[in-house]
Amino acid sequence: NGKKVLFAATPCQVAGLLAYLKRPYDDLIVCDVVCHGVPSQKIFRSYLARHKLFPDPGRSVIAFRDLNGWGDFYVRITDQDGKEWKADDTNNEFIRAFLSGYDYNEACYACPYACIERTGDLTLADFWGLGKTTPFSGDATRGCSLILVNTRKGADLLESVRDKLFLEERTIEEA
Repeated sequence: NGKKVLFAATPCQVAGLLAYLKRPYDDLIVCDVVCHGVPSQKIFRSYLARHKLFPDPGRSVIAFRDLNGWGDFYVRITDQDGKEWKADDTNNEFIRAFLSGYDYNEACYACPYACIERTGDLTLADFWGLGKTTPFSGDATRGCSLILVNTRKGADLLESVRDKLFLEERTIEEA
């Protein structure tokens, strides 16, 4: 329909979309996120059942992080009435298993996309450890994002929003 579309997903999902489409589209920008691995839905459903949690698909919000600071992981479920259930990483077996890599989908353990060659026009990630080896001039106390520009289309998009962002070039080795 001539609309610009931004598709952001894990690298394997981006690769799947591109394979399905079979050709490039000028109005499609794809963005892959650096992936830690995707937890098994079967394990997550089991976790929810163990805690007697049955969120209504499409009407509940399930969140695992927000920008309260680095490393704030949790499981938070908010239902359609605003009622909230939350468990943080210090007492949450699902988050501990995820961070330790124990509950990924089988394909994640041999992921062909866990490399420097990326599937998206842009790549996004948390920039863990920013400033530890090279001083950083910004404020990273609430987190900081890494953006890798992989294509001309990605460079054009980043340039179009440059005035709305604080950007500082870093080395790929630091990233």
